[in-house]
Order: sequence, then C-alpha cells, then structure tokens
Amino acid sequence: MRTPCHRLTNRLARLNHSGCPHTEFKPRPVERPVRIITDIDPASRECPCPESAWKKWNSNDPLHPFLSLCFPTDPPMVETEVSGQKLSRQYPLVIWQQYASNSQIDLLSKALAKNLEVPTNLVMVANEGLAFRGHFDRRWAAIQGNLHVTVFVRDELPIQTAGVGYAILPVLTLLDFVRGLSGTKHTVGVKWMNDILLDGAKIGGALSKTRTQGGIFTEAMIGMGVNTNSTPDVAPTVFVPKVGDMSAFTENRTRLELLTRLLSTFTTNHYLLLKEGGGQLVERYRRDWMDLDRRVRIYDDGTGLDDRNLTGRDILARGTIEGVDKNLNLIIGGKSVSRGRLAYEEDCQTFGI
Repeated sequence: MRTPCHRLTNRLARLNHSGCPHTEFKPRPVERPVRIITDIDPASRECPCPESAWKKWNSNDPLHPFLSLCFPTDPPMVETEVSGQKLSRQYPLVIWQQYASNSQIDLLSKALAKNLEVPTNLVMVANEGLAFRGHFDRRWAAIQGNLHVTVFVRDELPIQTAGVGYAILPVLTLLDFVRGLSGTKHTVGVKWMNDILLDGAKIGGALSKTRTQGGIFTEAMIGMGVNTNSTPDVAPTVFVPKVGDMSAFTENRTRLELLTRLLSTFTTNHYLLLKEGGGQLVERYRRDWMDLDRRVRIYDDGTGLDDRNLTGRDILARGTIEGVDKNLNLIIGGKSVSRGRLAYEEDCQTFGI
C-alpha cells in the first residue's frame, strides 16, 4: 500500500522531470523567418516591408531557373527575411513582383512542365499585372494597389474525397478575409460561383488549377485577386454591373499585413479540406449562398464571348433559385444547372435586356 509520502515523492519526481504533472516537456517550435524575393525598390512606397534589411539577391540561388521565368527581363532583385509573421512557418518563401507580365498560374504550370524546382507552399504576389484572368480567360483587372496572390501547394488527396473542394477553397478564403475586415455592418457574399461581392459590388474573384495522378490530387495552384485599395476602371456589364474596393477597411494596413491575414485564412480552410475533405467546404459555401429565392438568368458561357453584347447568346435557365446542391449546381425550376454565367433579373432589366 502506498503512503501519502510515496505519492508526494512520485509527484515531485514528475514535476522535476517536466515542470508540470503528467505533462512531458515539449520545446516550442522555432519560428523561421519568411524569405521575400522581389524586384521592387526597397525605397519605393510599393515595397511590401520597407523597414526590413534588404540585400542583393544571390544569383547562385538554386531557384534561379524558376526566378528567371518570374522576372524575364532580369531586373535588379533584392531579398530579405521577415520574422514575427504568422505566415512564416507555413509559407517560407514569397516572390513579390511589381508587375507580372503573365498569369502566375500559367507561369507555375510552365515551370512544372519544364520540371523546374518549385518549392512547396510557395506564395507569389503581384502589385499589378497584365494577363491575369478568370474562368474562360476573362480578363481580371490587376491594377496597382490591390492584392493578387497565388499559392502553390502539394497535397495527396483522393479526387473522390476532395470533390469540388479546390475550386471553392479560394472563394471561401476571400469571403472570410473580406468579412473579417469589413465587419458585420456590410453585406458580403458569393455570386455563383466565384465572385465576391461587398454591398453588391464585385471586389474579388478566384481561380484554381490542379494536377492529378491516378485519381489523386497532387498539386494545386490557387489564385486570389481582391481589390484591397483601388477600384479598377471596368465597363459595367449585366454580369458585373458594379465593382468596388476595400479601401475603407484597409487604409492603415500594410500590404504585408494584408497578405499575412489572407494566408492565415487560407491555411485554416486548406486544413479543413485536407482533414475533412471537400464536403465541409461545400456545406459552408451553401450556407453562405446569398441568392436563394432570387430571380436570375443563366447565359451560355465560354471563351471569347463578349459580355457586353448578348445577342444570340443562349439562355440556359431562367427563374428563381431554389438551392445549390453538393456539386455546386444551381437548382432552378426543379432542374440542375451545372454551367453558365449568372445575371440577376433586375440587372437584365436595367440594361434593357
């Protein structure tokens, strides 16, 4: 039979070993700094972190072939390491371009096709760009002052488990990001299927591209664009009658702070996809659906179609939205609609269509 003295001796032994009863000592993980490589002048107001200690980029870097694709004109490049950022442990490298002459997703695809070294969890950022695009090559106005981000991840997730998860991962990330900054006094929602609206104005969009092997998702390129500071000069169409920006909520935040917040949100949603599969993200998307019971038209969609001229463009469905199913198909008039471009009926009437 153990005496109180024995119990006290054992407890003290455990305390001496771990500092806390029944708990083993675990050292805190080392917080590694995030490495940022850029062609932006550190003295410029566009510099993502002007207070950092910048140095000339070492051209002997193993990533030189890939960086040559990112910066084809071979501009003077600098790099720095930034500590104390939440993104550093998850995303160790950020390539930050002043001007991207090509789509970052296209650039990554080209690099992978050439078997160039592309680090996992790479983040690419552009202050502005020319060939940014959405679905069916629709141009995305990537103007200076906004946030244009692509994340490259390597996963091993069965297609059956992921479902449409990768398609809506960036959509939910932008939704959470905008809501977190704009607060509850503003209406934030998704317009089918990847437009982010703030008080009725489009402020963001997303695009994803995946690679598979043997029924397994192996790599994903996730593109997210959000008008954080400036409203692009875009001609209104029945599909996007109004655009806006978030400058009222981001005025006092640096670009690095905004990137950190966006990537933190992405990490949370990406973790849910890997742990729970795409079903959890789909249910979230359906809960955030803002167009239930709204009258809409679904027009045919495809590469090269002019959104400003709908003459001869087929209407695939017209009526009241009754729901969105687990495959993100719209339910209109009891029928499933899996493709097309959505326009609100009131906008069609405003445009005289």
